[in-house]
Amino acid sequence: MKKQNLNLKNKTLILSSIKQFCVKNGLDSIDFMNKMYKTISEDSEEFSDMDLFLVELQNKLNYNNIYDTEEELFHCISFELNRIYTEEVMKNSDQKSIDDVNEFIRNNYYTIFSDYFNKKGYINESDYSECALSIQNNFNIEIEIVDILLGEFISNNIINI
Repeated sequence: MKKQNLNLKNKTLILSSIKQFCVKNGLDSIDFMNKMYKTISEDSEEFSDMDLFLVELQNKLNYNNIYDTEEELFHCISFELNRIYTEEVMKNSDQKSIDDVNEFIRNNYYTIFSDYFNKKGYINESDYSECALSIQNNFNIEIEIVDILLGEFISNNIINI
């Protein structure tokens, strides 16, 4: 995991603009964000709703070019879709198990991850995966939950995003 440089300074404006645009055009905002995410991340041809939205957003953000607008939009929707996914996965999770896993991560992996990150500037993906599988096996918990908890721990305590 490399440190991400997320540009979220206009997150509230962008998310409210997405909701307004979707209401005005009869679109589901989560589906719209997913379509934009796929379009941008796969560098595929944009769809007309996204084109219209980017022009509106560019004017609201007062940017000179569409590329800066699209980049900030991508960071914002990535962050929001991840938040929604995390919320959905965690809502039916056992809080005691989550607390136990968080304590285990704190006690057993903080030093390993912080030393590695301080030396290398990133977390090796194979080390991350090995830790996630170890936690999953020790606690008999779904890998999606482990991934969320481990990712949040590293983001908040090691990388400080």
